[in-house]
Amino acid sequence: MNYPNIKSLPAATNEIQITPYGPKCRYHTLVYLYADVLEELQFSAHERDAIGILLGSYAIIKRPPDHPMQLTAPQDFIEIKAFRDVYPTADAMDYANYLRKQRDFKPDEPSTTLGLVFMQQKPEPPNLEDLLLMRTYFSTPIQISLFVCGDHSPAHVYMLDDVSESFAEIGYQVIHLSGTKPFNC
Repeated sequence: MNYPNIKSLPAATNEIQITPYGPKCRYHTLVYLYADVLEELQFSAHERDAIGILLGSYAIIKRPPDHPMQLTAPQDFIEIKAFRDVYPTADAMDYANYLRKQRDFKPDEPSTTLGLVFMQQKPEPPNLEDLLLMRTYFSTPIQISLFVCGDHSPAHVYMLDDVSESFAEIGYQVIHLSGTKPFNC
């Protein structure tokens, strides 16, 4: 198993702009999405419904040595940097069958495979089949479901709640790098 890196949270600078979306997080894994990846997912969702796999990195938040440990504060974060295995379907069970047919499919280490993206032409909330797909293939505490709509409405990020075994919507941060066109959510 790969152990996560220990690194500082992405921070706003002259070259980086960070914008929060969704419910404010308090204690769960923090989620960062790169604007160009999110924009490409929205563009694809405008064309068709599809489901794919999110890729990126996982890290423990680097804190100064004298920083007090707070159990109610986030301790780790993920950065969504890419996606793969996009299959044109809106049905989670179709995607599960697609994954079963991939002879070489096995989820990578959680530090690279960070969950699923559901691309929708029209916004719909997660359903029971979506939860089943997530539980079957992407059930580590750091893996998420990202719901992106082609109408440029804000994306929604869900994480599995181990207690209720249901989706809980969480907030996320969009990272925009300077030198690229502005992100339009």
